[in-house]
Amino acid sequence: MKWVNRVTEYLFYLFFASLIFSNTLAQGCAAILIFLWLFRWIATRRFVRTPLDLPVILYLLVRAISCFTSIDMVRSFGELRSGVFFSLIYFAITNFSKTEDDDSVLYRNIAILIYAGAMAALFGIIFFFVLHGTVKAQSTAGGITRFAEYSMIALCLSFALAHERRIFPKRFLAFITIGMLTGGLILAQQRAQWLGIIPVAFIIGFKRERWILGYIIAISGGLILFLRTIRSRLQTFSNLLSYTTGRLDIWYGARTLLFKRPILGFGPRTYPVISPVLKNRGTWHSDYLQTYMDSGVFGLVSYLFLSVMLFVNCIALCTDDRQRDIGFALLFVFIAMYIVSFFSGHIQEPVITPLFFSLVAFVSLLSKKRKKECGLSSSVLP
Repeated sequence: MKWVNRVTEYLFYLFFASLIFSNTLAQGCAAILIFLWLFRWIATRRFVRTPLDLPVILYLLVRAISCFTSIDMVRSFGELRSGVFFSLIYFAITNFSKTEDDDSVLYRNIAILIYAGAMAALFGIIFFFVLHGTVKAQSTAGGITRFAEYSMIALCLSFALAHERRIFPKRFLAFITIGMLTGGLILAQQRAQWLGIIPVAFIIGFKRERWILGYIIAISGGLILFLRTIRSRLQTFSNLLSYTTGRLDIWYGARTLLFKRPILGFGPRTYPVISPVLKNRGTWHSDYLQTYMDSGVFGLVSYLFLSVMLFVNCIALCTDDRQRDIGFALLFVFIAMYIVSFFSGHIQEPVITPLFFSLVAFVSLLSKKRKKECGLSSSVLP
């Protein structure tokens, strides 16, 4: 099975490199990786266990069941084919990786993710200025919010790991990458993602990377100073309730539905059916509300359980001298993502959902490695 390991390694590289550029290519790589994992599991009857398996399985199981209890199963089955299926990338990563012995491949995947984000940000910046600021920055994969979320994730990782030689062999590469990601994120003009980056910028910045924090502030300040569209967007923070792009109407509309199907929920992707306020808006604009409305109390509890266990494991990594840096990087990425989740989120997002579960897999693998180094047992299910 050595050829499978080699093929999967390069498929993961291609998957992380293409996520922000091509939905088709990224999903094709993910599908192959997931089927290869399933094939190996069936052929060898071996399932590699990692610390976050149970929370992930519970969440995905509840979400899958809610597709069958949906008020509109035809709509909800679309979530089985995309959201639930591509979330299985978590198990492909945890079962094919040898991170407990060598974490170099994991760092290589993170580096690819960061540099791909920087290239996408450069494209977004050029796109913005070529069209004279009449549109927001975005990538070839489409979707401004998707681009902003990916840029935020890559910026959190690159900022927290700016001194990591396995990511940035030369210091100037960190400055160039962070500059491009900052510019892309600002020009995407998505306020939730701006809020998400604040914790990592100031905590990591004041603690370790003050020069880079000043650099980010200088780039942001320059764009705000010279671009009226950015200033106008920034001014909306003074009265957020007046600039919610319809979120308040959506959330108020949800109040009348909260207790109609509290146990099982209405089913994934049923928002246009159950709420006339939404029409073609797509989501409930909050992952927490989205999870409850889709999968009821069981869905929300399973999501919160996954979230709590995720942060517990991230904090444990931060207390380990050997994994502190990557632990802080992943911790701040998830803090940023969960801040954004109050206003939009990654559920049902074809790029961000598999990326989220990939990052969860990284945390799970590193936690397994930490336990192994501490002399705790790690096992393989027959």
